This record gives sequence, C-alpha cells and structure tokens, in this order.
Amino acid sequence: GMLDKDGKARRIATYCGGGDRFVLADGAWKDAGDRFVPSAEQRAQIAAGYPAGRVEIRPVERRQVFVGGVPVGEPFE
Repeated sequence: GMLDKDGKARRIATYCGGGDRFVLADGAWKDAGDRFVPSAEQRAQIAAGYPAGRVEIRPVERRQVFVGGVPVGEPFE
C-alpha cells in the first residue's frame, strides 16, 4: 500500500499486461526483442487473477537445440 497526500493508507493495485524478456550477452543485459502480448481473453484472466491472489510460479519444460552438449539458440515449445 501507499499513503495518499493526507497520510491515509491507500491500496494500489496494478498488473502487468505483457512481458519483456532480457538476455545476458557479452556481460550485459539486453532486450531480447520479443514480447508477450496477451489476447483479450488472457488479459481478462490476468486482471481477475491478481486480486484473487492466483499468482503462481510453475516449472515449465521447454525444448532447445544442443550441439556437442552446448545449448544453441533460444528454447522453444
């Protein structure tokens, strides 16, 4: 929460409507240039999920190309 100009507590609610992804390259973080842009249905689910406390971190299995045991390129589904 935050305090308003009169010193009264206020609750501020916000949510992210998309996502930016950064990658570490040559010792510096750089914008990966891809964006998650949710559909209208996903935006509604996100908007309902935050105030309901339905925020999770889940393990997600992805596929990635490996050459000689070294990951090449970005993970994909």
